[in-house]
Amino acid sequence: MNTRHTAFFPAASVLLLGGTLVTAGDVLFLRDGSALTGDVVRVESDGYVLMIPGRAVSGSTRIPRSAVRFAIFDDSAEARKWLALDQVRSWCSSPQPLRVDFLPAEAFGEALLAAVKQARRSVHILAYFISGSRAPPISDFYQELKEKAAAGVDVTIVVEFGPGTENSIKHTTMQFTDQLMNSDIKVRYYSAGKVLHKKIVIVDGEQVFLGSSNLTGAGTRWSREMNVYIRDRTFSQATEADFRGLWQHARRASDALRR
Repeated sequence: MNTRHTAFFPAASVLLLGGTLVTAGDVLFLRDGSALTGDVVRVESDGYVLMIPGRAVSGSTRIPRSAVRFAIFDDSAEARKWLALDQVRSWCSSPQPLRVDFLPAEAFGEALLAAVKQARRSVHILAYFISGSRAPPISDFYQELKEKAAAGVDVTIVVEFGPGTENSIKHTTMQFTDQLMNSDIKVRYYSAGKVLHKKIVIVDGEQVFLGSSNLTGAGTRWSREMNVYIRDRTFSQATEADFRGLWQHARRASDALRR
């Protein structure tokens, strides 16, 4: 049975653990079960720089974020600075909560189709893998995209086409996107930098679907997937900006094939 779980969140949320923990410095608890104690001298986007007592400044240790389960700061002011807690607090006090639906595969397909049917201005898509199917709801979804594009809605798709992706996936994707471009749907192929693994659909710049589902029959019906459906203009605008940046770096089919 597919269930739809609906929750209402502020623009950001923080998990707080009660109780008191006495430490002699900042502590990084690692995913391998160990812990490091010292002074966090810098927090970067991809890691922590930790000064361990007894070592010189040049001997500070950099710990990747991927290795850290969570961090506890000895000084609450330092925690506010490094974790931007004052900014998070302002998000949490926002008068407009963020509405989020959690959707497994079948519920995702149904909600996606319903949203696209109501599109008035645009449907923008970032996709790792797309393919056609005769089975609903994905067959109806692509038919709806064609009809919306014919009616003047801006239907634009960026798909993965880089060297890090299997040729079979790229071949299937390009075969299907050739069919889509026979309508008024615009498609570009992303082949620069890291693999484009995002699965995002933005409707009218106001609604966003993102998650694990590819836009395929399996991703919208049979596979074990989880996606979120977000209705929030600020979040949607940020996602649109991400889409536009990737669109600018994507290529037409002929250019992508020459790489």
